[in-house]
Amino acid sequence: MKVARRRLCQQAKAMEVYTQIVGASPRDLNPSFRQRFKEYLTPEHRGFGYFCWKPQIVLQTLERLEEGDLVHWIDSGCHLNPAGRQRLEDFFAMAEEAPSGIQGFACLPPNGSLVYRDRQFPDQGESKWTKGDLLDRLSVRDQPEITATQQLGATTFFVRKCPASMDFMRHWIKVFSDDFAMIDDRPSRAPNLEGFIEHRHDQSIYSILGKLLPISTISVFEFWFPRADDCWMPDWEMVKDSPIQIRRDRGLKGESRLKIASLKARGRVKRLLSGWWPGN
Repeated sequence: MKVARRRLCQQAKAMEVYTQIVGASPRDLNPSFRQRFKEYLTPEHRGFGYFCWKPQIVLQTLERLEEGDLVHWIDSGCHLNPAGRQRLEDFFAMAEEAPSGIQGFACLPPNGSLVYRDRQFPDQGESKWTKGDLLDRLSVRDQPEITATQQLGATTFFVRKCPASMDFMRHWIKVFSDDFAMIDDRPSRAPNLEGFIEHRHDQSIYSILGKLLPISTISVFEFWFPRADDCWMPDWEMVKDSPIQIRRDRGLKGESRLKIASLKARGRVKRLLSGWWPGN
């Protein structure tokens, strides 16, 4: 068992919220999905295929569940913290009430500014982290409410099975299924917007679709907080009581497994999904 997988499974158990922990490998991806994207689902591609497997794993999990059941996706670089158990329960409750069935997290502090509690926060505006081809594919190039706002993070999110959330996952997959250039690192054929830095793969698609739906969001900075002297470096003391900490430490280099931790509580199913793959 790989380091990150074992560590996150142990942390999930310590939360006393997740009652069943299940491991899965890339072989658990739908065979037709693996066949279609086999040239990308390899270690030499960033994110073992630019993280295209993430929405597929979530969709496959939802398909096995009952209407109203809950899924929690969390990347393997994250940590779970028992000190934040009640807040984790709050997130599940938010997902139960979310009109879209999805409770996500925006890369924006709670006050709506990139300066919060006397700290400068990183600028993760959509236009900087999404290439022009995807903006045009989703017809949002001229929509500043999409391009001039901060991205929605795909590192962790909560999903309630309902028609809207199922459609969202299918749409997420369809965008790169129709044209894999929408998720990979090849240069954009269409011009990028001013200030573009690089494409964020699955997150760029998720972010735009999440804004268009829209999904429910709160600040991702409950899970990661910048240092006073460097807005791109974390100050873990500021999120010491958070249930989730986005530490991005996946353990051994080259780790390439998926983990599914599932739970059943109070007659409902909640699932923690985590993927760890090489890259990013």
